[in-house]
Amino acid sequence: MNQGKYVFSQIMELVSHKVFTTCVNRYKGDLKTKQFSCWKQFLCMAFGQLTHRESLSDTIVCLKANAG
Repeated sequence: MNQGKYVFSQIMELVSHKVFTTCVNRYKGDLKTKQFSCWKQFLCMAFGQLTHRESLSDTIVCLKANAG
């Protein structure tokens, strides 16, 4: 089993959450969102790019398979 952090979490540590939040607030990105914030969307899209998913539906299927 995994003894440390996953590769995805190690890569996402390189992205400054504070700078991302500042940009979202500046452009009111989360203005009318309820549950699916800009940060969550960014993580999903980054996961799709890093795992070479071919479509959004392919990304969703992969995320649901790894939800547990």
